[in-house]
Amino acid sequence: MSQGNGNKPGGQRTAYDLRRRFGWLNQFTDDELRAISLCDEGAPLREGAVYFDISKPERGEIVAHKSETVPGGSCPVLRDEVSSKTWQKLLSFPRSRQAGQ
Repeated sequence: MSQGNGNKPGGQRTAYDLRRRFGWLNQFTDDELRAISLCDEGAPLREGAVYFDISKPERGEIVAHKSETVPGGSCPVLRDEVSSKTWQKLLSFPRSRQAGQ
């Protein structure tokens, strides 16, 4: 667990912890990044729930299937745990950036 970073109380990782690893997250403020909770590696995904993997933004929205768990190296965000504005920002930036390249 990192110290004095974007972890929420209880040690929950947030997108703030990934801001240096994924430069495209620079479009978000530190407060926005701290509000984006990440699912823990190996945790079960909720069947039918919608996720976004910060490590693979080109995939867009991902719907979880039965018995899926968070794979190692991924950084999924559960749609239900972020604001609509933040969700739209997650979905739009990587695609618009790729289109302009």
